[in-house]
Amino acid sequence: MDDSSDLNKAVILYLGHGMLVAPLPDRSRLVLMFGEQRATELEPLVKGLLSEIGSIQIDWNTLSLDAGGRFARSEMQRRHGELSDEALAALEWKFTFDWR
Repeated sequence: MDDSSDLNKAVILYLGHGMLVAPLPDRSRLVLMFGEQRATELEPLVKGLLSEIGSIQIDWNTLSLDAGGRFARSEMQRRHGELSDEALAALEWKFTFDWR
């Protein structure tokens, strides 16, 4: 399995996208899927992506929550072409949840 495939899966699992009604970061899901060593390698990468999307500046005076989420997602896609649509959706989900 290549690194980008692992990272994409890790983002989705870490946040619980498609499994939970709200994002809930949980390292244990990474350990179950990848084992302790690989989870230890992936977790800081996932957290880095979460920090990065969280730092994207949105003009909330002109954009709705949904539009801001789409903007943040497109910016992450531009910066990280290796991210899958599902991983980008998970990041957008967390981003919009945090701004509610």
